[in-house]
Amino acid sequence: MGNLMGGNCPSLLCNGGCMKYQIEEKEYIQKPLVLGQIRQLSEILKGMILPKTENVSDWVMALSGKLSEAIGVVLIDPDVPLKDKDLQKFSRDIEFSIQPEMACKVIEDFFDCNPIASLAQKLEGMVSKASEATGRMLEEEKIGLRESASSSQEQTSPEETPSSGDTRSASAPLT
Repeated sequence: MGNLMGGNCPSLLCNGGCMKYQIEEKEYIQKPLVLGQIRQLSEILKGMILPKTENVSDWVMALSGKLSEAIGVVLIDPDVPLKDKDLQKFSRDIEFSIQPEMACKVIEDFFDCNPIASLAQKLEGMVSKASEATGRMLEEEKIGLRESASSSQEQTSPEETPSSGDTRSASAPLT
């Protein structure tokens, strides 16, 4: 289970830069990421501190509980178009079928398939921008709610309109 099959994909498919993996009777490939995979990977990495190196053990540690999800994004089932891939199911299947050595090999090969230094910077930038935009939207929503609440309150003084709960002052004349 989980033998790496060396070799490249046909050059027309991925420019000769992808790897093949045999995991429990099924062959998967890894090739340079496309935009949809970058989006999926950035969602998984959101809030994480990404290693600045290509050291596999640093990345395994950084990904920890999300390792199978990340591998699920980068591995491709040649029989399923990427846009139709059920990432949650695929990641769950991978988690319970891939050997740790193979997982490390997939991450190692990831760096060969993708210019990680620039990709990490782009992912960090995307995640940071998304977080900032979300924070701004929440803050604007809070400000809008406060302005709405303050404009809907009637501005009256206690002398103008006593409430039913007000009591007379002891010095006020009785009529």
